[in-house]
Amino acid sequence: MDLHKDTIHTDIKIHLSQTYGEHITRSNLFFISNYCYTEIDKEHNKMYSEKILSKTSNGFITWQNGGNKGAYPIESCSNITSKIIKNIEEEKPQTDTGYGIHKNYPAHF
Repeated sequence: MDLHKDTIHTDIKIHLSQTYGEHITRSNLFFISNYCYTEIDKEHNKMYSEKILSKTSNGFITWQNGGNKGAYPIESCSNITSKIIKNIEEEKPQTDTGYGIHKNYPAHF
């Protein structure tokens, strides 16, 4: 029985966030952000959008609606990322108090 038949191997390179991916020359990258993209301030968010998201073709963002004092509403997801968002779902966290103030949305592009 082959235990590794469904394993995918890929090269991984770790880059410092302070460079905003300036040294990444590849395009067609897959972007993943779990809350960070919508928690950073507007200046850093803009740099990530310009330097990293512009090099990605697909990705996944756990979008924190109301993140950074309301700077990133889910309704503006496509405009903020400059990506066509294919799917947005409302997250149903176990810790939700029912008030719906800070809902999160997995967004796929």
